[in-house]
Amino acid sequence: MNTSSNRAQSGRRHFLAATTLALLTTFGLGALVRADDKAEKGPLPFKGTLYLIGGGANDSMQRFVDIAGGDKAVIAILPHASSVPQESADECANLFASRRAKNVVTIMPGQKSGLPKNVNAVFFTGGDQNRLMRLLDPVLAQEIQDFLKQGGLVGGTSAGAAAAPPCMIAGGMDDKIVKADSLLMNDGLGYLPGFVIDTHVLERARHDRLLVAVSNIDKVIGIGLDEDTAVEITGSKIKVWGKGHARFMQKSDKHSSTINKVGRGNKAKVVNMLYSVLSDGDEWEL
Repeated sequence: MNTSSNRAQSGRRHFLAATTLALLTTFGLGALVRADDKAEKGPLPFKGTLYLIGGGANDSMQRFVDIAGGDKAVIAILPHASSVPQESADECANLFASRRAKNVVTIMPGQKSGLPKNVNAVFFTGGDQNRLMRLLDPVLAQEIQDFLKQGGLVGGTSAGAAAAPPCMIAGGMDDKIVKADSLLMNDGLGYLPGFVIDTHVLERARHDRLLVAVSNIDKVIGIGLDEDTAVEITGSKIKVWGKGHARFMQKSDKHSSTINKVGRGNKAKVVNMLYSVLSDGDEWEL
């Protein structure tokens, strides 16, 4: 990975210096609060680190293991998002083991146990974020949030990353056409307020899906992650790791749209969205 200072120039670090794009697109989603306000930047409400991967976790997993403590790490794996949780947990454990982290504990769906006290990292596997939210015990979810607030490391890939904000992208727009009421949103874990996350962006052409979410949620910043690409979020800094790009979207001062003004199934326009593309080693200051 390239972590040189040349790739963390101030013009790429600061989201507000991003290129402003006037985007004309079709529209989906109708139930959320609409606002033209820009997102408010500031310190995040946790002392720990969130490490979110856009799916296909491989090279990007090394950094997670390093933060967790390498061969001294004790990682709790939560495969709740997967339709085959045991297989997903085993695959994740093998990935960790190949990177020297062999001490893992799996918390299965329906298992009535809290977060083990010796754990120093938590990882949510991929799958379906709606399944994750349905099967994750609320008490355990709160324990993990407290763990993050107090300085712990929490990671996730694909569905495990998409579910991190309070309001998550739950599906929709499979035809790649943004139409009224075609994007689905639902409650997320609430670990990352002020953001909305989408995954597999390049591989599944989800750029417009994130655009719609950002246009419809009050004061939010969108992060769109390619596969095997992660954002490490801690303190007042976001750093990118991995093979692809991390895309940041935010309303500009001149943002406008016809969202919620068109009938169901009709197209709409979205203009003047701030858009940044960062890659491995790049940083953005909150």
